[in-house]
Amino acid sequence: MRKTKKALALSGTSTKLPFTAGALKRLIEDGNQFDLIVGTSGGSIAGFMYAIGATDYLFKKSVDYSLSELFGENIKSRFGRVRAILRYLFKGHLYNFDGLHNLLDTPEVYQLYKQWSTSQDGPRMFAHCYNEDEAQSVFIDLKKVGYEKALKAIVASCSIPVAVPPVNIDGVDLFDGGYDSHIGSEWLVSKYGFKMESLVSIYSRVQDIREYKKDLKPSSKLERAERILETKIIKESHRAEMSTRKLCKYKRIKDTYIFAPQILQRSLYQSNKKENEKLFKLGYEHAKK
Repeated sequence: MRKTKKALALSGTSTKLPFTAGALKRLIEDGNQFDLIVGTSGGSIAGFMYAIGATDYLFKKSVDYSLSELFGENIKSRFGRVRAILRYLFKGHLYNFDGLHNLLDTPEVYQLYKQWSTSQDGPRMFAHCYNEDEAQSVFIDLKKVGYEKALKAIVASCSIPVAVPPVNIDGVDLFDGGYDSHIGSEWLVSKYGFKMESLVSIYSRVQDIREYKKDLKPSSKLERAERILETKIIKESHRAEMSTRKLCKYKRIKDTYIFAPQILQRSLYQSNKKENEKLFKLGYEHAKK
C-alpha cells in the first residue's frame, strides 16, 4: 500500500496554545496539509479548528483568550479564590469549565463543523482524553460523533483533574489526555502508521514549561495539583516520544518535531496577551526551521 497520509500531532498545555497556533500558521503558509490529526488538551482545540477550517478564529483567540474566559469567572479575584476553595471542599474540584465550551460554540464553528462532518474530504481529527476508571487513554474521532459531543470531547481533553470536573460522555467520565501522555503521536502512528508518509509533532514538553528551582514553590492547590501531575506526565511523555521515534523509523515515516522553548513559570496557567503574542511569534519562527 502506498503511503500518502500526512499526520499532525499537537501536544497539550493551554499556556503554550499560542506557540502551537503560531507554528501551525507557518506550516499552513508553507503549503502543508494534514490528513490525520491528534490533539491533546490545548492541542485538541488547535487541531479541531484546523480540521474544520477555522484557523483564523484559532489564531486570534490563542492570543486574546484569558483565564477568566476559560473558567467562566474571575479566578484571580479574592472572591474567585474563595469560591474555588469552597468548590474544592464540597465538590472536589476548584473551577468550572463553562467558559471553554462557550468559546468553542459559535455559529461560525457550528456551520464549519456541519460542512466538515458531512464531507468526504477534510482531515480526521482525534481528541485525546483519559478514562481514569480504566486508567487508559481514549481517542475520540470528532468528525463522527456529532457537534455537541465533539465540543464535549475537546473540553474533556482539556479538563485537568482536581482543577476542573471530568466530562461525562456516554456514561464515562473523561479527563485531560495529558494525564496519561502529553501527546498522542504514539497512538496515531501505531494505528495509522501503515498509511502515513510523514508526521509533524508540535510539542510543548512539561519540563520545558517550567524550570524547577527551590525558590519556586507551589502557592495554591492548583499549583500543587500541577506538580503531582507533572512528575507522572514527564516520565510517560518521554517514553511515548522515544517510542514514536522508533515506530516512525521502523515504519519509514518521516517525522519532524517542533519543540516549544523553555519558559519560567510559577504556574502552567500564567498567561496574558503580551506573553501570548510572544509565544505565537516564537511558534511561527520555530516552524520555519
